[in-house]
Amino acid sequence: MKSSTVRRHTVIKSKGRFVTFVVFMVIMLAGIMTFAMNMTSSVDAIEDSNFKTVEVGYGDTLWDIAAVNKSEGTDIRQAVYAICDENDICASDLQPGMKIVIPMDRI
Repeated sequence: MKSSTVRRHTVIKSKGRFVTFVVFMVIMLAGIMTFAMNMTSSVDAIEDSNFKTVEVGYGDTLWDIAAVNKSEGTDIRQAVYAICDENDICASDLQPGMKIVIPMDRI
């Protein structure tokens, strides 16, 4: 017994609708890509007087970073907590090359 395969061909019945669909999909794709690119640069958007972005170097600890960036009179433990809270990290999560945000108004 032979098995027969039936091939179905898609026929575009309305060229106008097809072109409209393709243009709509291109616009949607461009919008999604623009949104994704803006999300990846959110760290840059945070850069203002209340925040500072620091790149973690080899051998840096959160305590060292907090000590350098905290204001005079601020407890170092409070500064470390504020940095951890802002970046949703623990002190042991630091990796060289990681970028963290320092909340200058909270430390």
